[in-house]
Amino acid sequence: IDLCCFSENDAQNGAGTFSDNALLLQIEQCTFTNNSVLYSGGGIQINNCSNAIVRKCSFADNTAGSTGGGIFCNNASATIAYGTFHNNTALTGGGIHNNSGTFRIANCTFFDNIPNVSNQGQSMYNGPTTITSISNSVLWDNTSVLYNETGSQVTVAHSIVKDGYPGTGNLNLYPQFAAPGIPAGADSVFGTADDGLALTGCSPAINAGNNDSIP
Repeated sequence: IDLCCFSENDAQNGAGTFSDNALLLQIEQCTFTNNSVLYSGGGIQINNCSNAIVRKCSFADNTAGSTGGGIFCNNASATIAYGTFHNNTALTGGGIHNNSGTFRIANCTFFDNIPNVSNQGQSMYNGPTTITSISNSVLWDNTSVLYNETGSQVTVAHSIVKDGYPGTGNLNLYPQFAAPGIPAGADSVFGTADDGLALTGCSPAINAGNNDSIP
């Protein structure tokens, strides 16, 4: 799936895209906006997938009645890279809810996502059997950026995390977004030159990543 726009869809699960039992799922350069589900995965739900790749996609203003405002993953091996997650809402995991599986999050930005259950992961929720690595990313939600269930294995490196997080090269410094009041920029389209969540030249994130972590 490439260069598609999923907007204002309603479903029980996975309003933008629902994938179950796929050997390979690849989604690139897509936008998921204003989608709503009764249960899980406002933008995308991925179940039982041995290789899911979501690259250069934006998730904004999506809503899940239960889990994963932007993305819900269950029993999956997934790489999510170069993504933007803004103002997505769910009971748990405003941006992403990783229920079980192995996840690689790289070069992503999370800003102002909302879990309706207090402290249940504005940016990301990791279930008790998840193995999650986060690198070269900015997680700057208001509170409870990450919620990790007992038993989850979560590593964060070379990232900016609000209120800090243990790991190599992590920072707790304002990332210096270009215009956070208009996250998608004047054209209201994420992934273009005027994005408000782009970094200014004086951002502490500049040259602070690890090239070995680039997917």
